[in-house]
Parts: sequence; C-alpha cells; structure tokens
Amino acid sequence: QALLKQLGDQAYLYSEARFGDVKSRRCLIMDNMGILSRAYYHADVAVIGGGFGKGIHNTLEAAVYGIPLVFGPRYKRFDEAVQLIQCTAAISASTPAQMATSILGLLADDEDRIRRGVQAGNFVKSSAGATPKIVGWVTQKLGLEKNDGIGLEDKKEFN
Repeated sequence: QALLKQLGDQAYLYSEARFGDVKSRRCLIMDNMGILSRAYYHADVAVIGGGFGKGIHNTLEAAVYGIPLVFGPRYKRFDEAVQLIQCTAAISASTPAQMATSILGLLADDEDRIRRGVQAGNFVKSSAGATPKIVGWVTQKLGLEKNDGIGLEDKKEFN
C-alpha cells in the first residue's frame, strides 16, 4: 500500500487491475501468489528478486518474453543468469541504488532495452531442447539402450 501510495496514478495492483490498466500505467504491483510468470508478458523490464539474499529467482520465466532482466549480485550459482549476463540480456546491480539506475536507464533507452530483450529471447530459443539432451546423457551414463524394454512405448497397455 505504501508503494502504491508513493507511485500514485502510475501504478496499480494486479488484484484490482482492469483491462485498460496494462497499457495506461507504468507499474504493475503483483499482490497475488503464483502468477508472476504470466505478468512478465506485460513488462518492458524484469526485476528478478533474491539477488541481494541467497540467490536469484527464476530468470527464464522472464527471458522467454524477450525482455531484459535486472537482478542483484548473488547470481553466480545460476548458470542461466551467468549466461544471460554474458550475452548482455541481463544486468547485475551491486546495490539497490545501482539497480534503480539500471532499471530507469533501460526504461529511458528504447534501443538498449529492445536489444537486450532480443538477446534474452534468443538465449531462450538457443537453449531449447534440453530434455532430449538430459535423457540421452542419463541413458548413456546408466548404460541403457534405446527401446530396451523399459519405455512406455513398448507396453501395449499404454498405447
């Protein structure tokens, strides 16, 4: 409520949002659980939480929408975050003030924001197909052959 009061007409709560609010206001305050990934669709910049604590939250949920990401300094244990920094899709801020400067800079510079967003989208697209790679690796490590009788495709009752 304090943030909403401070931002005034530029912000709105997700729980009270109306259809026209998405484009007419600059800041959406998420006040519901479990729907953050859907909110990134409407964003120009994603601020990923947790980076000033133990580690950041999910970066791919935002990157898939082709928007730049900003997060705190504790991201190095998260391979996707490291790669997003390397491809310039994300910015790591060392302090809350630096984070605010980074966010405002992205919002003010359409060219940089769009370029970083394209990098984020390209990163996600280039990372697609992980499941077959992981299954192949596990199968190889366990010494299993494809169609060796353990797959559901061989069970008539499942077809």
